[in-house]
Amino acid sequence: MNQSESMPDLSFEMSQDADLAKYDSWWPAVLRCPICSGSLAWGLQKTFCTDCQQNYWNDESKKADFRPRHPVEIPLSFRLPHQSNFSVVEHDVLEFAADHSWCVDPAKLPRHLTPELASHIPAAEGSGSRCLDLGCGAGDYRNSLEDAGYEWIGFDYEHKEAPFWADAHAIPLADCTVDFVISLAVLEHVLCPAVVLREVKRVLKPGGTFIGSVAYLVPFHDHASYFNMTHFGVHAALVDAGFSVDWIKSDPNYLGIRALSYTGMFQGLPRSVSYLMVSPVVAAYRSYWWLRRRFGIKNSSVQAQLALNTGAWAFRATAQP
Repeated sequence: MNQSESMPDLSFEMSQDADLAKYDSWWPAVLRCPICSGSLAWGLQKTFCTDCQQNYWNDESKKADFRPRHPVEIPLSFRLPHQSNFSVVEHDVLEFAADHSWCVDPAKLPRHLTPELASHIPAAEGSGSRCLDLGCGAGDYRNSLEDAGYEWIGFDYEHKEAPFWADAHAIPLADCTVDFVISLAVLEHVLCPAVVLREVKRVLKPGGTFIGSVAYLVPFHDHASYFNMTHFGVHAALVDAGFSVDWIKSDPNYLGIRALSYTGMFQGLPRSVSYLMVSPVVAAYRSYWWLRRRFGIKNSSVQAQLALNTGAWAFRATAQP
């Protein structure tokens, strides 16, 4: 059998396959083999690396599946002394961006994407600006990001409604491919956040923006919850991966006790009910720190205390050249 007979057709035949119709026409140009970085061949129910010959089509899910089939060795370096100059006084609660122009519709935001966080999403700079939704789930953020002017691409590790599957430790995209990356409530679910952050840096264009969130006081949740991070940990990990950190902030309405209430203390109850159960404690907590500040007691910043007791951190960082 000659090569032309054994290799898949390189054309992207979206019109002939309902599953491939999920993919935008520009995706094949930027997707790469996550193992060898080779180009991919696309056809009807087949996705194939032209270099290492690995087949990435999943017959059961009827979609491309870029999760590694075999063990992959990923080298990881670490520099000492570590250059992470971050002070406890630099973090604060998340507020609306001072210069936000609402490139996304605040009335149509899905879970995890709060109006405050959405106000920090940068508007796309002209046509052809691309964003990666890392750990996209069912693609709930797609409409908001396309409203901001981006061409969207997203993947998830196993969500059945994701357009394709991939592992965040080996992102199947070429270097310097996207202008913006968003990844909300994902980093606590990966085995090695340092590797994932370096992969995000690799696929971002220099100067590209990365907005994300990560659990802090949220207890163990779901079946694959590995790491929670302090604000120091978030800053150090981003700097080590090659980012400059614009800010690390907390949601003042997502206190750790609220996270504890519905993921640990009152499992099975609706989120609103679990929040109601701890609302007296939340009210007492806020009142206590307000009174401390009112009477001039040292180190009584309400904002700082809200941040220190947050359930999760949000951050924005910029990819360095």
